[in-house]
Formats: sequence, structure tokens, C-alpha cells
Amino acid sequence: MKKVLVLAIIALAAVTVAGSVFAESRIVAMSGIVRVSPPAQPGSETWSQAAVGQPLVAGSLVMTGENSRVSIEVSPGNTVRLRGNAKIVIGGPQGRTTRFKLLSGVLRGAFNRLTGGERFEVEFSSMSAVASVKGTTFEAEEGSNGASIRTLFGAIEMALSGGSQSIPQGCGLFVTPGGVIQIRPLTEGEIQDGLGKGQGNRLDLHDFVQNSRDAAAADQDIIVQIREDDFAVGRSLRDVHGNLARVDQRLVRPTPYSIEFVNIVKRDSYRYNGKFSYAGSPGPRFDYLMGRIDFNMGLPDKVVAWPGFFMDNKDTLKATHAFVELANGRLGHATLVVRRDTNFGDNEGDAFKLNGLPLIVDGDAPTTDADGHEAGDLWATTVMTAYGDTNANGILDLGEKTLANRVDLRMEAYVLNATGKVLNVGDFTGNALNDPFGFAKTVAMESILSFADYRPAGTAVAAGNNIDLIVIPDLVIAIAERFGPSLATVDTGN
Repeated sequence: MKKVLVLAIIALAAVTVAGSVFAESRIVAMSGIVRVSPPAQPGSETWSQAAVGQPLVAGSLVMTGENSRVSIEVSPGNTVRLRGNAKIVIGGPQGRTTRFKLLSGVLRGAFNRLTGGERFEVEFSSMSAVASVKGTTFEAEEGSNGASIRTLFGAIEMALSGGSQSIPQGCGLFVTPGGVIQIRPLTEGEIQDGLGKGQGNRLDLHDFVQNSRDAAAADQDIIVQIREDDFAVGRSLRDVHGNLARVDQRLVRPTPYSIEFVNIVKRDSYRYNGKFSYAGSPGPRFDYLMGRIDFNMGLPDKVVAWPGFFMDNKDTLKATHAFVELANGRLGHATLVVRRDTNFGDNEGDAFKLNGLPLIVDGDAPTTDADGHEAGDLWATTVMTAYGDTNANGILDLGEKTLANRVDLRMEAYVLNATGKVLNVGDFTGNALNDPFGFAKTVAMESILSFADYRPAGTAVAAGNNIDLIVIPDLVIAIAERFGPSLATVDTGN
């Protein structure tokens, strides 16, 4: 009886979830002129000004004016956004699929939480074509110059008259007014226009950090207490392997006594082409770096007041604690998690934790280094030997230096441009000197951390995976630009 009751509850939950995947759409954000018309025959629409929170029933029309925007939530975590001078027909759910019809303009979709067989479809008004989406970020456009759909993260299946066509990530399908169809890779300009200027992936950052912290309640404030004056930047580029990646960075103040830095890299697929081996998944992945510093004094609410505050309290303000975490996925799902937790004043040696195991680098063991200095190319690798701190005393004891307790740290570093090309020292002349801030916004550093685990089966802590991070200088530039006027007014007392 108990088993039957459990099965009944599971079945009821499944039906409830399936029925609510594409519940009634609603407007969640808007700016400028946005109008809505209830279902009507073409040419007999009755338009009224839209409102945030307004539900949109099947058959409703939504239209944006020039320089206007509207975001429509299709289901939790799944949103479409219209740019200016756009018009769509809201579709209703049909089983596990819902469909919107694009009449004109640009529609951007960000679908992060489609599961099972759920799909979202975009129908084009000028041709017999339907784009089928199953978890991706894309842009669809309909206008006098023809129709197109560009997939920025994830693949899209396009149903055309007489057949179907798969559009892989980083590509687009373009149809001229005469019906000529072309599928080609997106240019860097099209990628930057689709991702670099949008706010959608910043919302993805919120969602990811929130989900990745759900097992650590103390860190939830990184989302719920983000303040208006904190910093957030993002950029899309290709990594050294050729994968399309989105980098998001935030500098936040989760508590009055703390500063936290978050760097997240999102890839929809992963191909490794580095200096070492890789046996992980080729599928979608997140990699993140999070660092926090705690102080003995509360910081000002406004970020622009920090320079003066640090100067005024330089003799009494102290850092009390630091925490750094790197991982290749959400907590509970990542195969590699590296943590370092430091209370200043404590003598903790060189220990850090890899998937919970304290490791200590053997300072007496030789390192294996390589780099591109002879050609002037900016890349380098290092391999260091470490051993598990099995007795957790913070000291590498002689009995711990055995092959069955050894884990080698393998590190790769590359300086790249936006297309994933490894830069040369000569690239930093010319434009870099004439426009250093502008040049810096085209540069990124990729750092890859992996491990060779010699510990026997059953005690090994690292598989053939890695943590592949891309760090951009954009946040530092934003801080410099924001703090510039404040720093100029700080009285140093000299």
C-alpha cells in the first residue's frame, strides 16, 4: 500500500510538472512602448498598453515600438525578449511544446530549464518554417530583408518545407526574400551583437550562481543581496580549443564585511585541444571561480566610497578571512572542486582541498615547465607533485610521500584574443599602447587546471576532467573607470 501511494504521488507530480511547463505566458519586464491585443482576426486588433505582470493568453499579439523592449516569461527560467519594432503572436501549449509566431522584428530566446521532451518553437510568417528549440540561446529575425535564426548556445532543428535542417551552435540559417537558404557560421560581429550587448546571460549568471549555492545557505547572499552599485560585466569569445564561451564576472558585497568576486564560464559544448589529456564530457558545462575576503570592519554601502574608506582606515582595516573555490559545475554535479580556506594569522602550510582531500605540494620535487617564450607566444604549462595530507596536520610527512598517495597538479595558461588565438608579445605593441583600455577588452587569459591521480581505485579523488576558466580584464577596467573620479579626490595626507 505504501509503495502504491508513493507511485501515485510521483505520477501526480509528473502530470503536474508536464502540465505547467508552458503555463500561461506573462510579461516580466518592459521599457518604452509595448502594446498587447487579445486574440482577433487580422486587421481587427484592439491594442492597449502592456503592463509588467500581465498574463498573455494564446492568440494574443504583442508589439513593441521603436527603441522599446519587452521580456516574456514562457515558464520559469525560460524567457523570450523582443527588440524594438517587433511583433509576435503568443502560442498556447500543445502537449509538451509551445509555439510563438514571429511576424516582424527580432525575437531573442534564452531557454535554460527545458527538461525531458519539452520544446519551444518559433514559426516564421514569411515562409513555411518552424525552428524547434530544446534548451538554447538564439535570435530569430523577420523583416523585409528576409528571415534568419542564429543559435548562440545549443543547436536548433529547423523544419522547412520538404525536410528538416539542423543548425549547430555558432551558426545561423538565413533566408532571402527570394527564398534562397544559406547556413553558415556566425561572424564574430554577429556573436558579439547577439550576446555581448544583451542582459539575458547576466540572468543566466544569477540562476547558475543561485543553483550552485543551494547546498551552502551561508553563500546565498551572493544573489539576494547584490547591491545596485556592485559591478557586473560579461563577454562572449572563443577559447583556446575553439569552443564558443560566455564569461560573466561580478564583484559583489554579500555582507557589509565582505567582498566577493565571481567569474563564470558557460559553454554549450566542449572540445579539448590543450597540452595534457582530457577524458571528461564533450557536452554543456559551467566552470567558475569564486573568491571572498572578509574584513574586521563594515564597508560603505556605495562602491564609489570604498577608495576613501580604505585610505581613511588603512591602519585599522584588516582582512580576517579569505576563501577561494574553483569548480567545473554546480555543487553536487561537479567532478572537480578545489577549495582554499584561510584565516589570516593561522599557519596552514600549503594545504588545499581537492574534492574534499587536503593536498600539500611537495616543494622538494622538481616541476615540469614549458612555455612559448622562444617564439614570443604567451602560453605556459607547469606540473607539480602533491600528496594527500592523510592525517590532516598541515605538514607533508615522510610516510605520506608514496605513489599511492600522489596527485600531480597540471596547469595551463594562455593569453588569447576574442577568436581564441594565442597572442604573441608583438601583439601588445601598437594598438595596445595607443588604446590600452580598448585593447584590454579584446584580450582574455585562459587557465586550465587538471590532475593526474596515482591513488588506487576507490581512493582516487580526480577523474580525467579539468577546470577550464577564462578570465577577462573587463571588470578591472570597469572598476578603474568607476573609481577614477573618486580616487582623484582622495586626500592621501601627503
